[in-house]
Amino acid sequence: MSSPLHQAPDCWVFHFQNPHDPEPTQDVLQNREPTAIPPTVFLPHDESLDDCQECLALYHDLVRTDPEMAISWTDLLASGATALAYPDSVETAPPAIATDSNSDHHSEPLVEETSPSTNAAQPTPPSSGSHAHRRYNYHCAVCNHPYDRAQRARDCANRDRGLTPHACGGLCGVLNCTKAYSSEALLREHFAPPEDRDVQCPQCLKTVRKKNIARHQKEACR
Repeated sequence: MSSPLHQAPDCWVFHFQNPHDPEPTQDVLQNREPTAIPPTVFLPHDESLDDCQECLALYHDLVRTDPEMAISWTDLLASGATALAYPDSVETAPPAIATDSNSDHHSEPLVEETSPSTNAAQPTPPSSGSHAHRRYNYHCAVCNHPYDRAQRARDCANRDRGLTPHACGGLCGVLNCTKAYSSEALLREHFAPPEDRDVQCPQCLKTVRKKNIARHQKEACR
């Protein structure tokens, strides 16, 4: 292997020749493809390279054996090379894409904000205070009237049949109270004191149940 070297003003000029490069005639006779001689390479002058001539020659011999070991064009430019002969012969590396560590951090919330939500596909539960969204899935066993609660459907069936399973039994404070009701709600109303249970209509001055005051003013008191 021969690696003639001479120094230019600001750079080293290396002429590498392949010692295994035969004559063209020998190539034809031995049915062997000729090995291309690498181009002249200009590298910036570096004092550390003065004692590494053999290392550089070994490197270029290694590149001829395994082209994947070649230094890329980007690496040569980054090392400060002022000129390279035949740049097409140098391996060209794709430009590096700058990655921002924050982009992945911000993309997750986006991926979370811009990605599909499972809650959107689920039906919205009906509001308990809105009659328009109530589901009347329960029916009275007697009159088939629809209700939104099973207890109300049972209370309606008790009224239709004349049943009064909810008896006071004197719990209201009256000795031997025999009053009984078709629903538990009516029994609780019986236990409530009059001031919490009844109210006086401001128009006709009649005493009515609190729960019926709106219907009383709309229908009976005009």
